[in-house]
Amino acid sequence: MAPFINSSADKFFTKEQLNNLKGKLDSFNPETDLANEWLNFIDKLKDCYRNQTLKTDTAAKEWVEYWNKITIKLIENDEQMKG
Repeated sequence: MAPFINSSADKFFTKEQLNNLKGKLDSFNPETDLANEWLNFIDKLKDCYRNQTLKTDTAAKEWVEYWNKITIKLIENDEQMKG
């Protein structure tokens, strides 16, 4: 399982949900544009953190929208995971 899905994940997700996420993450190809886009996203988050960017800042809002888009791709229609 992906390193960031740790042992406490089973407190929040069912075994089926974890297996579904694992399958999607295992099929992730680091050579794709999506991988590059994700790495860019992480760099932007680091910049926001370092610069203490306010949540009302346009850049911060864009990255929250991006995060939501990726989350929706991963969880699809699983209403339980949407919380």
